[in-house]
Amino acid sequence: MATTTPIAAGKMTREEIIRMQKEYIFPAISTYFSEPLPLERGHMEHLWDVDGKKYLDFFGGIVTVSLGHCNPRVTEKTKAQIDKLQHV
Repeated sequence: MATTTPIAAGKMTREEIIRMQKEYIFPAISTYFSEPLPLERGHMEHLWDVDGKKYLDFFGGIVTVSLGHCNPRVTEKTKAQIDKLQHV
C-alpha cells in the first residue's frame, strides 16, 4: 500500500516541495532545470514559488498554454461537474 503526503494540511516548505519533485517527477523533465522550482500556485500564465517570486510559465503543456493555470471559468465548471458526477 502506498503512502501519501498530505499537501492540503498546510503550506509546504521549499525543502518538502523539492524532495517530492525529486521523488515523483518524471526523470526526463528534470533536464529542463538544474534545480527544481518549489512552485506553490499558478494562475493563468503565471506561477509563484513558496517565496512569492512570480514566473511566466514557458513550460506548460497543452491545457495550461491554452487555458492557463486555475482558469476561473474552467475551475468553476469543473467543480460544478464534480458536484454532479465524477466518473462513470
